[in-house]
Amino acid sequence: MIIISKARLYRNIFPYKFLNKEGKKELKKIGKIILSALKKSGLTKNTEILKALVDREKELKLKQILSDDDRIIDESVIIKKSSDEIYTMINISEHLLLLSIKSGFNLDDAYKDLVDIEKKLSKHIIFSYSKDFGFIGINPFRSPHQLEFEIIMHLPAIYSSNIIDKIDQDIPGNNDITGINGDLSTSYGFIKIIYRPKNDEKITDFVDRVKLITMALEEREKQTSEIYISADKISFEDKVMRSYGILKYSKKLSYNEYLSLISNLLWGIYSKVIPDFRIFSTK
Repeated sequence: MIIISKARLYRNIFPYKFLNKEGKKELKKIGKIILSALKKSGLTKNTEILKALVDREKELKLKQILSDDDRIIDESVIIKKSSDEIYTMINISEHLLLLSIKSGFNLDDAYKDLVDIEKKLSKHIIFSYSKDFGFIGINPFRSPHQLEFEIIMHLPAIYSSNIIDKIDQDIPGNNDITGINGDLSTSYGFIKIIYRPKNDEKITDFVDRVKLITMALEEREKQTSEIYISADKISFEDKVMRSYGILKYSKKLSYNEYLSLISNLLWGIYSKVIPDFRIFSTK
């Protein structure tokens, strides 16, 4: 099952250097330039500032929405659109990072969010660009578009069949595949895949490639689940119902135990062992 789709667009402001090469004074100037452009573009309406200065607690919370290699510094600012999971980030990894988060498999809308913001900002900001390399960024693997997609999936059958460590063979290219807790072998099937463009790959081709790979992986999970359940349906149903009972009545669970139980329960819902079950979102 595809749980979440994320799109990230990275930009730097001409003629400033990368974050690790600029001092605090210049980074503050960059922040003012971007904030001014946001206001002129009408992009600060119905928004909230999540962060102006970093503390350890906030940083841990922010890591839930950022990529593992996104660096946060004191001059960082995050602005969230109140009605949507759309974030405008200043001085995080690059001068500007746009992030859109959508439920389910919704890459097109997530990417469109970013394009709409970038078009408006480009009327007031000059982004660093090279005819040879495209948009300039710290990470060359995001070139030439400085764009990446992240898909969070739940693959309990593939995990339970002990083939989760082999799925990278089905996802060629410069992509990162990890468990949501960092390790595929202890992820209980919850994984995240970060897709990056190939050299000279058009954005439309990049989007289509991500869709094809993700849908193929979802289909493989479906087929693996059917084989797994048909081998011993009673044991599978028992595992699901036990997990449901423990989650409903227990008072205390470790993180790994919760992850294992919720994985079993969701698998039971997908396979209709537990019919008409409603999943409520919690934040």
